Amino acid sequence: LGPLEISFSYSYLVAMERIAGLNDSYYPRSSDQTNTASFSAISDLGAGWTLSVRGFYGSGYAYTPEIAKLDTVTMISMWTLGNKNSAHYPAYERIDLNISKTFILMNSPLRVFLDITNLLNRKNVWSYLYTYNGQGNPAVQPNLLLGIIPAIGVSYRFGG
Repeated sequence: LGPLEISFSYSYLVAMERIAGLNDSYYPRSSDQTNTASFSAISDLGAGWTLSVRGFYGSGYAYTPEIAKLDTVTMISMWTLGNKNSAHYPAYERIDLNISKTFILMNSPLRVFLDITNLLNRKNVWSYLYTYNGQGNPAVQPNLLLGIIPAIGVSYRFGG
């Protein structure tokens, strides 16, 4: 095995805002993602083979939830906006894998690779859909990002 390169990063952020004159209290910005971390490990396996693993974690972004309220006159539940950015989505987690083989073609590198994005098939939430079930009751459904995404590819660098 050749060299192994490992990196790790972490950031902490609290992003708050307020609307001057409208409400003097602060609330989380929609970009508020308090904890973010990533890691990367890349290994030269020899004979032109490379293996890399990357991981990402982000605590959930702030969003404005909808709340089901029962209209006591019509006895029908209606969705209404909750407090601005008063909730956070679940954490985002993903691990990606890449394996590649490099060949030399006409004095330039030709790389063939397999990428697997979201290797562990995490069900990351993109947003929520506020609907009604078959009985007319309020229901919240998560809109999920894609699961495992495999990709194969070729890259070639002209001119060395």
